[in-house]
Amino acid sequence: MFSKRGFTLAEVLITLGIIGVVAAMTLPTLLQRYQKNLTVNRLKQTYSILLQAIQQSEAHNGELQYWDMGGLDDTQDVHGGDYEQNKIFYERYFKPYLKIVKTCKPNSNECWGENYKFLGDFPDNYRNGSANNSYSVVLANGTIFGVWARNTWTEIWVDINGPQNPNTAGKDVFFLMLLKDKGLIFYGLTEGADREYYKTQGYSCKKNHTMHSGAYCGALIQTDGWEIKDDYPW
Repeated sequence: MFSKRGFTLAEVLITLGIIGVVAAMTLPTLLQRYQKNLTVNRLKQTYSILLQAIQQSEAHNGELQYWDMGGLDDTQDVHGGDYEQNKIFYERYFKPYLKIVKTCKPNSNECWGENYKFLGDFPDNYRNGSANNSYSVVLANGTIFGVWARNTWTEIWVDINGPQNPNTAGKDVFFLMLLKDKGLIFYGLTEGADREYYKTQGYSCKKNHTMHSGAYCGALIQTDGWEIKDDYPW
């Protein structure tokens, strides 16, 4: 005669408890890794979209070095520049070459989220509500794209997940520059600089830095081969 023996209730509960503990320990890491990969992929996709638009625009409007940025003088820092001039620049050089789903109202949170901040919880008044004077649109991939014509160059802001949180520099908000001699580059990208530069200098990708910390995070991600490494201030 053969006897059949199953698991007791206590054994099943212990096993489930062990599985639960392991899941609780590993799930946050897996979720963070997923979020990092999602961030990098969306940022890289948006960068590619803008780069292609610029190349198409050059075919119709001439080389970038001859574009009329036409914004405010670089010394006139007025939280987003002149809206009408930003609009003129966008409509001439970008509008025909981008797929957009919405054009945003100026001086509002219609498209952008609320309570934008830099790393270290410094408030980002450039992108908050009535201070946001950029000309902004929502791209087909859900990214908010804003331009701020700065006379000799143009600053570009992107929020890769729209108005959703965290609305923080280096996490879902990234800054780029459109330069006549270098093209589209991430903010702070300097010839000859290494990743340590982007983590320690200027508007560095570092949580406990000064105002504007996180502005160099896009440059750090690209320098690292489109990857968010373990020492990134996530």
